[in-house]
Amino acid sequence: MDRRLVDVCQAGNIEALYALLDDEPNILNFIDDIPFTRTPLHLAVLAQKPVFAKEIAVLRPSFITKIDRFGYNPVHLAAENGELEMVRSLLEKLGPGKEISKGKENRTPLHFAVISGKIDVVKFLVKCYPDCIMDTTTRHETVLHLAVKNKQLGVFLVLLKHLKLVVSDVVFNDLLNCKDEEGNTVFDLATIMKQQQMVEALLSSCTNSAGILGVLALPSAYNRAN
Repeated sequence: MDRRLVDVCQAGNIEALYALLDDEPNILNFIDDIPFTRTPLHLAVLAQKPVFAKEIAVLRPSFITKIDRFGYNPVHLAAENGELEMVRSLLEKLGPGKEISKGKENRTPLHFAVISGKIDVVKFLVKCYPDCIMDTTTRHETVLHLAVKNKQLGVFLVLLKHLKLVVSDVVFNDLLNCKDEEGNTVFDLATIMKQQQMVEALLSSCTNSAGILGVLALPSAYNRAN
């Protein structure tokens, strides 16, 4: 990327951006043509320049879903860094009905927010894009697996509460009994990693769901952990 453009993006200087576009009208087109590269929008998100990021997204909506060589698009970066307003504005620019794009290991913005423990972003995404809570990674991890693996208790409790409110007991049970690539359910994983508060939250959810989870998951988890 042109060094002048990098500097403008990191500074978040909109006037300097348009001065550069006046001098080099095709400077953004060149970036659009390169696969798997960081765009000015990536840089604006990383520099925490929300107003500048919105301006770039208006000029080049295609940048919103462009994956860089690390497997991130700008929304993924904003979600991982807890930049709620940038997540909101970038997804709004995509328009209604557009699927939330996936990046490295088939992760969505929700996955990245869960991993890094960004509760406000998690709450926004599960409320406004409820279907994404069912997405799994290439390692067959659900959002609950990721919360346990990264010891994100606050996020884990938010997800459990949301799921209990919005999905049927059957769907809830199916999600809890999903196995990752190593064959672990969420309960297995929480038990193995000795995440006692997560185990207790799952047991409470299980009790409130007619004990289905306890019948299916307790034996394997306890046998391997003890």
